[in-house]
Amino acid sequence: MERIYVYSNISKRFEDQTSSLLERPRLMPDDTYKLVYRANPGRQYSYGSDMVALVREKEAPIEDRFCYWVGNDRYLNPRRIARQVSTSNPDYSLQTLVIDERGKRHTYQKDATVARESLVRGSSLFRYLLDVSIATRPTDGDEPARNHLFNQLKSLANDSVRSLASSFLVKPSPPRAPRADAGPVILPFGSSLSQMDAIDAALDNRISVIQGPPGTGKTQTILNIIANLIVRDKTVLVVSPNNSATNNVVEKLRHEGMGFLVAEMGRRDQQMDFVRKQDRLKPYPVSILRWKRTRSEQKQLADEVNAGSKLLREVYGRQRKVASLRERLRDLELEYSHFGEGSTVDTLTCKGQLSPSRLRELHDEVVACANAGRRIPLLSRIRYALMWGIGRWRDYGSAGVDLEIKVDSTLYQHDLSLMRDAVESDEGFLATHNAGLAIQAVTARSRELFQAALYDRFGRGMGRTRRHFEDPMKEPEEFRREYPVISSTTHDARKQLGKGGLPFDYVIIDEASQVDLLTGFLALSSARRAVVVGDRNQLPCVLSAEHAKSAQACSLGDLPSSYEYSTHSLLDCLDEISRSNKEHRMPCTLLREHYRCAPDIIGFCNRQFYGGQLMVMSETGAQGDAPALGCSLGTELGEGPGDYGKAQARILKEDVLPQLLARFSASDIGVATPYRKEADGIRECLSDLPDTASTQLEVGAVREYQGREKAAMALVTTASQPTDLLNNPNLVNVAVSRAQSCLWLIATRGATNGEGSIADLRRYIEYHSGPIERSRVRPVFPYLYSDSSGERDAFLKQMQENTSDQYFEVQVEVLLKKTIESTGMLGHIGWCRNYPLKLLVPKDGGMVGSGWLAEEERFVSTSAHVDFMLFRHIDNSPLAAFELDEAQNDRGRQAQRDRMKDGIFDKIGLPFRRIRANEGQDVIVATLRDGLRQALGPDGFSSRKATSIVIDTDGSWTL
Repeated sequence: MERIYVYSNISKRFEDQTSSLLERPRLMPDDTYKLVYRANPGRQYSYGSDMVALVREKEAPIEDRFCYWVGNDRYLNPRRIARQVSTSNPDYSLQTLVIDERGKRHTYQKDATVARESLVRGSSLFRYLLDVSIATRPTDGDEPARNHLFNQLKSLANDSVRSLASSFLVKPSPPRAPRADAGPVILPFGSSLSQMDAIDAALDNRISVIQGPPGTGKTQTILNIIANLIVRDKTVLVVSPNNSATNNVVEKLRHEGMGFLVAEMGRRDQQMDFVRKQDRLKPYPVSILRWKRTRSEQKQLADEVNAGSKLLREVYGRQRKVASLRERLRDLELEYSHFGEGSTVDTLTCKGQLSPSRLRELHDEVVACANAGRRIPLLSRIRYALMWGIGRWRDYGSAGVDLEIKVDSTLYQHDLSLMRDAVESDEGFLATHNAGLAIQAVTARSRELFQAALYDRFGRGMGRTRRHFEDPMKEPEEFRREYPVISSTTHDARKQLGKGGLPFDYVIIDEASQVDLLTGFLALSSARRAVVVGDRNQLPCVLSAEHAKSAQACSLGDLPSSYEYSTHSLLDCLDEISRSNKEHRMPCTLLREHYRCAPDIIGFCNRQFYGGQLMVMSETGAQGDAPALGCSLGTELGEGPGDYGKAQARILKEDVLPQLLARFSASDIGVATPYRKEADGIRECLSDLPDTASTQLEVGAVREYQGREKAAMALVTTASQPTDLLNNPNLVNVAVSRAQSCLWLIATRGATNGEGSIADLRRYIEYHSGPIERSRVRPVFPYLYSDSSGERDAFLKQMQENTSDQYFEVQVEVLLKKTIESTGMLGHIGWCRNYPLKLLVPKDGGMVGSGWLAEEERFVSTSAHVDFMLFRHIDNSPLAAFELDEAQNDRGRQAQRDRMKDGIFDKIGLPFRRIRANEGQDVIVATLRDGLRQALGPDGFSSRKATSIVIDTDGSWTL
């Protein structure tokens, strides 16, 4: 495009006259230009060639969904941006031109950088959330209150996407942005290995996620991140959906003498409260004068922290190994105690040092021979008894179930001994290398370095009164220099930017599983970087039924379902976006080390909700030999829910509380119920307790205990039958993980029958503390029969057993795994192969007087096995069994054995299905699903999945 510039003697510069001229200037032979202006078309004006410049320009396309940067200047809605590329006049200097939205002309050097950035208002997500903010605004209150979120969102419209942490929601991009400084990562509040990983991820990425299960040091991690940001001169906004979570962070900082760094803001009334109290509550601490360190001293501290952190990783790694070994040892000791229940189990006499692999090989051969009804081969007897020293020659006279159980017991005892030795060895290593001192040293040096940085920033002003802010939001940058940490709710996050304030350097969003997408987006848009902290297995985001319905009417447009306001919390949305963009996946750190609860208590949560990923670092939580778990089942009396609540309240008052009060003070005991109204009834029932107990004992809804802990917790279900709220995995996880030393479940039998989280909790407690009612079957022993399938297949191949049967068994196992996975229960159901029926029947007369035939008893006691035995992981209780049959398997002795096996499973009450080798995959899968459905019931498949969003239809979730 060509533009015409004419030199003005008034402005002393070339001015664009393109739109003022009627036609293109004509160059005359005398080297002058003839110009005709629109204002006077009848007259020609002559200009020397040095006064006219014909300039070719390249214009940048202007779109209203972008802002534009020319050099270091930002333009919103510019009318024109052009780069001049050539000119007819050598005296004319080429430039880059901008005409802003008001028509003002700006010039830059010809090679000035021109770039554009997406505006928030141009994104589909912004438009969708704007619709949601309109649809869900309150119907009551004054106009500003009703439009609060809408106005905050609208104020974001002209912000650049790229500069904000919310850009990951708008357009996922590589989150990595390594820190520029080379300073050490300090750990002034203590740490763990996964906490160190989380801190590194926070400092090295624009956005990172920390999954913080109960008792894993989530608040401690946040404090360490804040400390590292402050020493790097960053500003931090700490937000959560309610004040309780941010108050927890503030209180911890205040407890550590760092409360002067934080301004607790939020709504207008909270800001006004801060203004009134700031001089009294926020003076510089006198101790800051002792924090001064010279530059050389700070460098030495930094070097010591760097060196100590490397050692710390080794120490924490070894502590993890010890914790893992302890947990495996506890589980194996418990399993073996059930294995030996009711009688003494004989073992094989062994000589010399045993090999676990040799014991496993012996086990597999004994099982194979027992199933085939033949003796152990002579060469095998020589190898086991004479060469390897496992047992005596006469032990191998027959290959029945009794020999198999002897081998099992020997394997248990041998592996238990190895585990105990390994734990003792690693504990000795940690003690020898003074692991505790290494941890203390890094913490102390980190704190000293943090305090030195605070002195450099604030200590020099100790001679003056701390500045008073009458209206902090009018001076946001000065306010943040004085208070680098500001706390608020996600609802009011953007208000903390103040008038003309720049985004914070970091926003830390706590309890993100409870944050909805609208307020979460606003919080992310308040800072350049973000750390999102939460736990999808604890309290979910709660929406009213009215808001959910209104939001569902808003169209997502081209957005994927992960942005659906009524089905996804902020944490869920980020997780799904990250998973769907592998090249742009943001770091997500699971805090694995658990320090709060007794191992038996957190063990339930670990298995049920976290897939066994937690490392239980707490060695004990119970007092002495006192049990950590208890369960009381009430009778089914009464007509309505209130009657059941009263009956359970009496059990609490007359049976459970006397035991708890003998061990704990009343203030250390919490009573929780899923229902808020029932909590009031229990409180009334306990009102006639002694004054100390009645006033100090806390009773409340489970949701009130989020983020807190008690030495002892009593969970009272109050319902007679399972309900969605009672079985909600998030609530059960919160309730159980509040208890440090003792957890007691009080429920009806009806509420704990069937499938679901409460039923699993009752099963878990019984498995660990003893059954409340006698069962017709024993728990399964997966250590013996579920971990060696690969070794067993290799052994059978070596022994040249029927390879077609072996192949069929492997194929069915693949289908079984896929079937369980399709139901969402893979983490909750396991299976054993070739399981002996004798281990299913209780030793103390399980077959006596129960209608068993003599041949059935003999069959179970000698050789009976089932190909696949399914069990619950939570307590190893058997669920269902599947038998693999040959295509033709209905004649002779085998048919008799099959009928006997059918009758045995009928007597012990376990679902039992047969699968034939000539059946197609669809038929096999249908058989597997049918057996699972009978075992679990129609609602058993999905009752353990954590809830992302709760639609509160009756006020049950409202505190």
